[in-house]
Amino acid sequence: MAKEDIVVVYDFITEEECLAILEYEKYLTENDLWDQGDKSGDPKQHWAKRFLGVQNLVLKEKGLGSEKDIEIMNLCISIRKRIREQIKKSWNLQEEIYADSLNLIRWPQAEQQPPHADYENFGLEPHIYNWRDIGVVLYLNDDFVGGQIYFPQHAHSIDIKRKMLAFFPGDQQHAHGVKRVEEGCRYTVNMFYTFSESHKDTLTQ
Repeated sequence: MAKEDIVVVYDFITEEECLAILEYEKYLTENDLWDQGDKSGDPKQHWAKRFLGVQNLVLKEKGLGSEKDIEIMNLCISIRKRIREQIKKSWNLQEEIYADSLNLIRWPQAEQQPPHADYENFGLEPHIYNWRDIGVVLYLNDDFVGGQIYFPQHAHSIDIKRKMLAFFPGDQQHAHGVKRVEEGCRYTVNMFYTFSESHKDTLTQ
């Protein structure tokens, strides 16, 4: 696959949908409801307090499970269904694809991510998520400085616009990173798709 397989769709969600999820992510921050992190899977706590799986929005033991939480969960699931159809249409896919995740993520000031591939490592060891064929990011805001997604092998970076959808193959040829957020906070919804039905998550596809 080539640079042309990096797809951007502007205004993929409505203004109302964007504001609902964006304000919810800010609500998570104000009420300290982001996932506290798993030291076994994330020893450096890189994702602590800035990541939350949508499937957890029903869990009362995490301080969630309210009517508002369920409403956002259902909205995200509905948008994810449209994303699946957009991917299949854009790439003219005949095979079925399945989502293995649906996550809310924030990138505060100074956060960044080095180039990586979603299902392949650059070394010989197998990738821990070697079924993640397609990476997907939905952007909720653009009132921050930095934070662009970039593809070094294609000398390509994408200027972020709110309501924008981006998706791309998860192989080494589409290794990507996130530039340092210099000011503000970057809010997103992230997910991965796979051709392997056995790796789909438990949410409605």
